[in-house]
Amino acid sequence: ELLNTAGYLYYQATIFADSLIDEQDASKFPLILICQEESIKILTYIFGLNHDFWQVWNTRKQEYLEAIFLEKSFSKKESVTIEEYELLADKKSAFGKVAIDCLYCFDNTNIDLYNQLLISHKYFSVAFQLNDDIQDLKSDIEKGQFNWARYLLGQEKIENKDPKTLEKFLYIRGIATQMYKLGINYCDKAYAAIENVDVEDWKNVLMETKKSFLVSIKEIEEYLEILSSGISLSKHKKSYVSIENSIKYAIEFIKSKQISDGSWREYVNQGGISNVWATAFIITKISEVEILKSNLNNEITNALSFIV
Repeated sequence: ELLNTAGYLYYQATIFADSLIDEQDASKFPLILICQEESIKILTYIFGLNHDFWQVWNTRKQEYLEAIFLEKSFSKKESVTIEEYELLADKKSAFGKVAIDCLYCFDNTNIDLYNQLLISHKYFSVAFQLNDDIQDLKSDIEKGQFNWARYLLGQEKIENKDPKTLEKFLYIRGIATQMYKLGINYCDKAYAAIENVDVEDWKNVLMETKKSFLVSIKEIEEYLEILSSGISLSKHKKSYVSIENSIKYAIEFIKSKQISDGSWREYVNQGGISNVWATAFIITKISEVEILKSNLNNEITNALSFIV
């Protein structure tokens, strides 16, 4: 419990320090000192002054400082590889590894387990950073801070530099979805690294993070569908259409809007875009009218399969 508290306090200190660098918010400076001081007290109480742990501690401090310089250098580079981004994410989360360091420093017996946990933490840190870059795109652009989402947008050669507009392009061009899928891949790598290790709480963190990315992808798909529907659906009213043509156009429209899985998607509610309810409602209505039922027989069959 003491180690958890110490690690959390110092991690908060690094977060405050990061925001202080970015925003020049001097009000956070006392919080940095308090978190650092309390963390050092706890760790000194546990390890004393001459323990080998402090060598590892200094390594983590050095890693974090390197992350700051690395991030600044990336902002000036035209090309950044995913391997370089991995290195940055790992160094930025240096103090997240202190809890693993602390436990290993108690016995120094299982170096393989220690390395497995560090590798898993590294991959998780990349996934976490990818999500962070999506969420912080606008603020990072305004601060001139390196951001993987911003970097990928730059590869698209988009001339508009307005942060709000670029955020829209992030979703419309599929970059956010691409990043979330990459994050899922890193969660899988993090899980594979400790699959045979008894660390259920950590495994749950990885699985929940992966689930949150899948939900985000679904939300983006729904957002794009709503956006494209608003653009593509006609708002033009013809002055006169015969009943025969009206029925014909309606049937063509219903056919064209059925998804490949047999569903129709309609109203937006708290759960997203309605598909089960909408599909059941449409089947009910078109099955009640013989001319619709006969012309949409295949669509009804596919929709029933979806419902089942």
